[in-house]
Amino acid sequence: MYPSPVRFHPWVGRDYNAAGFGGFKILILGESHYSPKPEDQFDSALTQKIFTHYAIGAKPLRFFKTLACLIAGAASRTALSRETYLATWQACAFYNYVQDLLPAARMRPTPEMWDAAKEPFTHVLENLKPHIVLVAGKQLGWHIPNLPQGITAIGMKHPSAFGFSYARALQHIALQLPDGFDTARAVFAAHQDAD
Repeated sequence: MYPSPVRFHPWVGRDYNAAGFGGFKILILGESHYSPKPEDQFDSALTQKIFTHYAIGAKPLRFFKTLACLIAGAASRTALSRETYLATWQACAFYNYVQDLLPAARMRPTPEMWDAAKEPFTHVLENLKPHIVLVAGKQLGWHIPNLPQGITAIGMKHPSAFGFSYARALQHIALQLPDGFDTARAVFAAHQDAD
């Protein structure tokens, strides 16, 4: 599905291509993976495995819960029902930008890793054709290339960063969303209510 040099294939929700989130295809962009197991460097399904366990598994990490709530426009990062939370993710895609494995948390990618990530990211954009790319982290936002015309890039502070405020992030994202996104949220919510 993804040509080399995409090492860690994105996780794509089952509704991403058909309906997206109220008609919008949203790609959530994380920074990187870390693992003490060197063999993980060669696992093309690593992102998909991690996402399945830590985002849509029984106990989602706060990072993923926060992102889903921001997309849905929830009043707080705990406001979504489990069903709406899962449906939100099934409407989106997730990809980690850096395609090299870091050995431990809190380690920063090298300049070479940042540079090498540009070409794989371009392949992912061409394949997924998102309308919106939500960039989770200011430093990540500094390193991604300019996006093609027609894709809205939305930058935000990393949800795990010191001083992160959900209310401020929600307001900040609202100012960057494309026209029609409020309607998309309403369509998505109505579809959830009908199920």
